[in-house]
Amino acid sequence: MKNKIDELKEALSDSWKKISCLEKRIVKELSDKLEAINSYGREKEARTEAEKVRDEKSAELEKFRDEKSVAEKMI
Repeated sequence: MKNKIDELKEALSDSWKKISCLEKRIVKELSDKLEAINSYGREKEARTEAEKVRDEKSAELEKFRDEKSVAEKMI
């Protein structure tokens, strides 16, 4: 009977160790997912800002081209 109790205690201890290990893996996975979400948000903001700058520079270039065209016609 004592031997059976010891076996059950050992099995219970092993189970708690497995649970602890799984909890750590879950926390790590959630942390990794949160970091991926945050990284995606930063990337999206950077891309939006880059597109805004590109659009501004394209408009500026078009304006200079128009001014050049007008200036060439005046010559």
